[in-house]
Amino acid sequence: MPSQVSRTQMARRRELTAQYLRMLLNERGTYRSQWACMADKTPPGDISQAAVAKVIVDHLRKAEGETSQLDYRPLKDLVCRALSGRALTPSTLGLFTAAFLFSEEHARQIWAIFLGTTPDEARAAFQPPGFHVDRLDETYEVNSEGRPQSHRVRQKITATKDGVSRFPLRFDSAAVAIKVSSGDISDMYRCTDEFFAVDVLLPKVLMRDESFELEYAVEYPVDANADPELLRGAMGKHIDSATIAIKFSPSKRPSAVWWTVRTNIGRGGRTVFREQVEIDRQSSSVSRTILAMDDVVVGFRWDW
Repeated sequence: MPSQVSRTQMARRRELTAQYLRMLLNERGTYRSQWACMADKTPPGDISQAAVAKVIVDHLRKAEGETSQLDYRPLKDLVCRALSGRALTPSTLGLFTAAFLFSEEHARQIWAIFLGTTPDEARAAFQPPGFHVDRLDETYEVNSEGRPQSHRVRQKITATKDGVSRFPLRFDSAAVAIKVSSGDISDMYRCTDEFFAVDVLLPKVLMRDESFELEYAVEYPVDANADPELLRGAMGKHIDSATIAIKFSPSKRPSAVWWTVRTNIGRGGRTVFREQVEIDRQSSSVSRTILAMDDVVVGFRWDW
């Protein structure tokens, strides 16, 4: 748990980051023009939060495809909280930088303020991952108590640069254990206030355009949190194709399941779209395949 001093420091960094973000969006030029053309009359010096939300949801719609029906209105609160600095998370900041196509210089500077580092250190911490995901297949099983039982994932990744040697995995709990079919894993470490991570250490170093099939399983403690939600984020990386499946115990099927699209995974995330899906009565499962995921969080949520 962060100390009171570190909380104060983080709050101050969020405030300064929000100030810089407002400055970028308010300056005449590319960033302001993106939201200004979608705004009603806005007094000089002000920022239309609804118009900013429209820019972000347009970015999310492109990730979802032409038939997407995402609505900008649920995002207005997220924009308000981010621009005020009250709730500015790494995922939300990443959403702004991607939606408004911030230049490398501006992206480095805003991450440096947020992290309390130099621009060069920020660039290293948030540089592109060096690979894209060609195919993702994951199956999540829920036991008769409504708790996670197993989580198996297969991914095919292709390096976009020389020297890719690790693959980061992030979790909201330090209690999970990871088993990989080949390679090794790092010790678990805290990567944000909300999340922990391990790095899968690949058995070989990938050169540009070289691919690797990665398989791993997540093991949960018997008293694991029975959170009725499974989310998959593509923040900061591209996924060509993803199939997400959840298998429920035949003795405990949910009363309803929804496919959801969120702005990010953490506490500051907002659901911007949801659609009820039918459970296959034979297999007690639901699944969805999507194409071309970029900077979006999708998944299932259910009620018992």
